[in-house]
Amino acid sequence: MPTETVGKPTYNGRIVLLTEITEQKHRQASLELARARVERDRDIKAAIQQLLVSTTIDRNMSANICQLLVEEHGFASAWIVSPDGSEPDHLTAQHGVDSGFRFESVTDGNRYDPATSEAIESGHPVLYERDGSAPEKITDLLAQCDLEAVYSIPLVHSSISFGALTAVTTSPLTVLELTLLEEFADALAFKYHLHRQHEALTTDRVIHIELQIGGDHVLSKLAVAVGPYTAHELVGTDETIPYLIESDADADNLSAAAESVSEIDTYDVVAERDGTTVFRITVKPPTIGTIVRAYGGSIQSIRAEPASVAVTIQFPPRTPIAEVATAVQAEWPETATRSRQNRSIDVERPSPFSTLTEKQENALRAAVVAGFFDRPQGANAGEVADAIGVSRSTFLHHLRAAERKVFSEAFDE
Repeated sequence: MPTETVGKPTYNGRIVLLTEITEQKHRQASLELARARVERDRDIKAAIQQLLVSTTIDRNMSANICQLLVEEHGFASAWIVSPDGSEPDHLTAQHGVDSGFRFESVTDGNRYDPATSEAIESGHPVLYERDGSAPEKITDLLAQCDLEAVYSIPLVHSSISFGALTAVTTSPLTVLELTLLEEFADALAFKYHLHRQHEALTTDRVIHIELQIGGDHVLSKLAVAVGPYTAHELVGTDETIPYLIESDADADNLSAAAESVSEIDTYDVVAERDGTTVFRITVKPPTIGTIVRAYGGSIQSIRAEPASVAVTIQFPPRTPIAEVATAVQAEWPETATRSRQNRSIDVERPSPFSTLTEKQENALRAAVVAGFFDRPQGANAGEVADAIGVSRSTFLHHLRAAERKVFSEAFDE
């Protein structure tokens, strides 16, 4: 590597050549930083892999995370708290010694700590360190327990809280430890979400509820202008959720109505057939479906009217329905439960749709609603693909996979 030099005159007139090593030092520092980042990422991925491999039963995953953080990664203690206090002492799992950081309430005997409570209530990570800007009472509590730091991270997936992961240390938190906790929290929230979805598919009983959403829901706002209609919420992205609407109104009236509703991002006509217009709108989450799916539920039907939206939903039997209702009411306060029933499912003859992925069900539902299977066709493959926001080839791939699964299940003896 060529060296760079600078000349500097001395008092005796001679030129002393000084090697300019500043740039080399910068390169070396950048190389060491990149190497440390790679090692950190490798350590985190190994920890997550160890968690997923060792957790074969869902009820063990919380305990495994806490144990790994303490025994493998040097935290003094780690614990996971449920968001609604349904578990004993509001605690799902705990490992290590917190030295009294989680103190017992004199009012109800449960054990709390201020960082976890703040993280669950605010929905944002909470980091307090003794030498940082922590409130005085937190600093005093950390000092009293001979701890240096506490970090609490909400367990959130699909806008639904599953509690919080909290850990304490006896030394200042490093970047690796901070990142490790965040990655564990993401993995845990995702696994809780998958657990609920799996439970919904494997249960032999379901909870069937009907919700009446009043007030100014986006679907009822549209119904004010065009009259009652049936809606189908499809699976979208984190930024936008599509609805397919079946209405007696014509395309011009639907377009004018959609233009007047500020919550509607985009809209277009998918198909017109037999006096019915299939209309597509997109809105920003959260929606009814994003909340319902986060709890392992599935929407059976949506009927929109000018004053309200009626939604029928199925949930797995152990779903905390009160928690679901609270989540829905947080978005639409004028929500009431019209009915609730426990229903049996024929496990000997399960629904042929139970094995479909979300994308496959999305494609099949959109194809049926848009009239893809009608003769003559209400909408072709490209139009249905546009309705669900994917390419034509992607739509056909998911549709054919769905058809193969449904037909195989239907004719399997």
